[in-house]
Formats: sequence, structure tokens, C-alpha cells
Amino acid sequence: QQKRKVEDANVTVSDVNAFLIGMLAQADPYKSKGQKVTVLEALDAAAKRIGTSLSRQPLAEASIRLVLSSAYAQLGQADLAVPHARAALEIRRKMLGNDNAETFMAVSDLGFALKKQGKLADAEPLYVEAIAGLRRTLGEDDPDTLKAISNLAALYTELARTAEAVPMHRDVLARRRR
Repeated sequence: QQKRKVEDANVTVSDVNAFLIGMLAQADPYKSKGQKVTVLEALDAAAKRIGTSLSRQPLAEASIRLVLSSAYAQLGQADLAVPHARAALEIRRKMLGNDNAETFMAVSDLGFALKKQGKLADAEPLYVEAIAGLRRTLGEDDPDTLKAISNLAALYTELARTAEAVPMHRDVLARRRR
């Protein structure tokens, strides 16, 4: 079973790398016929391909969808980010179960996309769920746990709940310094 897990992980990483390389190849001047390709155009092209090119590797698809979601959210395109985050979470729940660190990271990523969309009330319970699960599966000091806590603290800051946000920010900073 362990050998199979390692082989599956290697295939997933290879598929993700191949997909990302293909996405970045959109900027190749020979393929773009001399036209400049924006990051958003490359993301859109990748988003069109993801459903078919990784259909036999659902965990690789979930990983790519989370990359797309994060990139869209950071570019101010939260409406495009949320569907990818939801799809990735659905895949991970189906493939890995509800009590898995990778699933909890996808929960946190969906919270981030919803926050970027301005749906703060929808993001909060996702962050709370992710933090509880990541603490249990990865521990208090794991970088992914700290990222989720930091995201919730940032959400509380936006909601003017500074009495809750400040101690969380301080705790994360202290843990990261250690």
C-alpha cells in the first residue's frame, strides 16, 4: 500500500508539472504568434483544459484547480476562483475523505476565494473548520495550519473584530519565528 501511495504521488506531481508547463507555454512567442499573453489569458486557457487533460488523475486536477483558484483570487477575479476551489474541495473530499490534511487545506483555500469575493460570512466557518482539522492532522506549528489561522485573523481584521484578530496574528508570528 505504501509503495502504491508513493507511485500515485509521483504520478500526481508529474501530471501537475506537465500541466503547469503547458500553461506557461502559452507565453511562447511561437505559439502566441508574436502576441503578448497575459497571466489571465494563460489561466483562462488552462481552465479550459483542466477538465479533460487531468480527468484520469483527480488529485492532480484538484491541485491544479487550487493553483488556478489562488491565481484568479490574487488577480482580483474571485468569481473565477470560487468554482475551482469548490471543485478541488469536492474532489479531495471524495478521494481523500473529510478528515485529511489535504482536504482541510482545500477547505481553507475555498474560504480564501470566498473572502476575496467579499463573502466574509461564508468564509469564516470554512476557516474555522480548516484550522481545527489542520491542528488535528498536522499540528499547531505546521505552516499550513499557521496560514489558515493567519487567514482567519485577516478576515477578523476586515470585520473590525480586532480583539480576536490581534492575538491570533501575534500567536502566528511567534510560532513562525520559532
